[in-house]
Amino acid sequence: CELHRSIFSTKYQHYLSQTKLTIMSRYHRVRKTPVVLLSATFCWSLAAALNGNPPEQVQSLTDVICGGRPRSQCEVELDVPEACATDGLGTDPSCPIVFFLHGSGGTNNWFAKTSGVHDANMIGVYPQGEGGWNTGPKTTNNCHWSDYDCTDDPDEGDLIASIIEHIRSLGGTGNVYAYGNSNGAALAHRLASNGGAQLPIKGII
Repeated sequence: CELHRSIFSTKYQHYLSQTKLTIMSRYHRVRKTPVVLLSATFCWSLAAALNGNPPEQVQSLTDVICGGRPRSQCEVELDVPEACATDGLGTDPSCPIVFFLHGSGGTNNWFAKTSGVHDANMIGVYPQGEGGWNTGPKTTNNCHWSDYDCTDDPDEGDLIASIIEHIRSLGGTGNVYAYGNSNGAALAHRLASNGGAQLPIKGII
């Protein structure tokens, strides 16, 4: 964005010098400000975009979402039909955002082929759990169930909330739903029962 700012400012100053206009410094500042603001707005609109993808060619949010989490299998796929893309141009299709949650021992690999989001104009989110989802006390957990300060186990609520926040930042404004199978269904219910500002789950499927 600094490059755009520099170009706009330079062109504006060149215009003033070439036309030999005598302008008071106060008037010059007033006229120049909208040009810089326009450049900043333009840069922001290009950065914040929810891009569409063809069926079965999902986008990856893994690098954005998974870093720094106590997970070894973390992966997040994003599936956006072209009808739901914002492309940074201010469009607002308000497509529903649906999380597809696999069961214990399952994977997210098959949702791109079976979710049907491109036919229904829904945004699909396919996260990968640690073999399953941390929906209750498990023998594999490092933290005792009553130790609320422990952060050594996967925090599913924080994971889903972070994904929602990122999609919102790209322009996705639709209602959020959760679909789950087996252990994934348990997580869908847990997310909905703890719904709120950070987990705005409108319903489970």
